Amino acid sequence: WTGRLQDAYQALRAGVRDLQVLVTTNATFGGEPFRRGLHPELCHHLLVADEMHNLGAGEAREALPEGVRMRLGLSATPERHHDFEGSQALRDYFGEIVYEFPLKRAIEEGHLVPYYYHPVLVKFTEEEAERYLTLTRQISWAMRGGDDDTPPSQELMALLIRRSRLIGSAANKLPALIDVLKKLESPARQAIFYCGDGSTECEVSGELTRQIKAVTNLLHAEAGLRTRQFTYEESSAEREDILKRLRSGNLDGIVAIRCLDEGIDLPDVRMGFLMASSTNPRQFIQRRGRLLRKADGKHHATIYDFIVEPAGLDSEHDADVFNVERRLFRRELARIVEFCETAINGPAALGVMRDLRTRFNLLGGGS
Repeated sequence: WTGRLQDAYQALRAGVRDLQVLVTTNATFGGEPFRRGLHPELCHHLLVADEMHNLGAGEAREALPEGVRMRLGLSATPERHHDFEGSQALRDYFGEIVYEFPLKRAIEEGHLVPYYYHPVLVKFTEEEAERYLTLTRQISWAMRGGDDDTPPSQELMALLIRRSRLIGSAANKLPALIDVLKKLESPARQAIFYCGDGSTECEVSGELTRQIKAVTNLLHAEAGLRTRQFTYEESSAEREDILKRLRSGNLDGIVAIRCLDEGIDLPDVRMGFLMASSTNPRQFIQRRGRLLRKADGKHHATIYDFIVEPAGLDSEHDADVFNVERRLFRRELARIVEFCETAINGPAALGVMRDLRTRFNLLGGGS
């Protein structure tokens, strides 16, 4: 492409062409050969960056070409989660937000389909509850003196990741999933099952196995669904075959971790099962948007969100521990409230959370 790029510049300078369009991946865009090949001094350049939040990462933001004066960044989630420096770098380069198109408006104007949202509350096992309480106390100690705007230390980040994986892979999510599937009026079809990257205990062998594998096996054995895993381990050809079979109806669903969060268009998908979900807005906004794409015969989407209740914590516990857990749960609640606000059954869905919100004095919403 380097020779073709230089040929394009010559054509522009000679007046043979008035416009040249370059389409590139982030990896190529951030590479030294591409930076050397750009010559914004020769003609006007406009950079249109799709999913521009990805350009806020360390090496990517260092490669942003200052010589390109006209810049347009597109993203459903322009703020980078827990990355103030990256978010500020994007604002400095692209400027402040100049236009927004809210999800609610997109649904109302028919650009996306409406959706039903069903929070499914799940309890920890006794062993998980003990590990959770221990982690919460450790997190409480690591967060002393900080607030929501304080960048987390490496120790705190490690603890938060362990907590997230424990919540994401809670064993009782598996029987809860089967219970939901059995209560459906018709079998699940064209569905995505989003899993966490942790492990859960296999009900048959008692051994730990990755949640994505446990869910895939369970969907086949207990629900009789035809599903395939969609991960980095599958080749490009295998992935394309999986997506083709899902579109045609030869598969009932696909089981994934993060590979379907961005970049793949699956408008025919009608059901989403969130077995594990991050409080990172990028993840849950991208996943919801993927499920709401329009397709022939698709009138609405349905989302089931498996939410683990905080284990045994209330105001009678150590005040510092309780307040830390309240802060952490408030972030999760903010995500749930956002799902409810634009759902067809929003008030009823939020009502499922009332007891938990009361326990943590969060009836005002996610704040």
